[in-house]
Amino acid sequence: MAIARKTMLLALVGAGDTPVEGITRLQKYCFLAEREEGIEVSDEDFDFTKYHFGPYSPKLYDDLEALENYGLIETVSTSRRADAVEALEGKQLTADFLLDRGDQSEADAAYQEKAYRLTKTGQEFIEKLEGQGNSREEIARLRKIKSRFSTYSLRDLIRYVYTKYPQMTTESEIRGFVF
Repeated sequence: MAIARKTMLLALVGAGDTPVEGITRLQKYCFLAEREEGIEVSDEDFDFTKYHFGPYSPKLYDDLEALENYGLIETVSTSRRADAVEALEGKQLTADFLLDRGDQSEADAAYQEKAYRLTKTGQEFIEKLEGQGNSREEIARLRKIKSRFSTYSLRDLIRYVYTKYPQMTTESEIRGFVF
């Protein structure tokens, strides 16, 4: 059984009670859904490639934009409070790397990451799919990915992917920051 890319994103974003904090985390969730849960995409694959922060798919950006335009997901800014440890760890990883390269403006942007969550319409869409037997299993497997990895800090999630899938990290610019 396979699932459409945009539906995969909706299910991952909508799983659990918390939004997905950051595009890097969402990239890793999609990558792990394919690799560890064997989720097949029914339309054009994500085609993950080796990139600066590990496995990367530019198609994910287009899909997120489309889902936002359809009114199925929305973006919110993540908290910059000192006690938002998980978010700050990930942002610090990115910002430190960018500062070391001399990219002050990009480093500043790294501290303003977005979180993704379903709108009411997006929630209704996923609930309708869950009522259909053919999508229920895939959505449950996607929830399993988010449930398992949402407890990881961004650094730990990247470290997990880098350790388990080293062939996808050969182009990484942050490898030294992860280990």
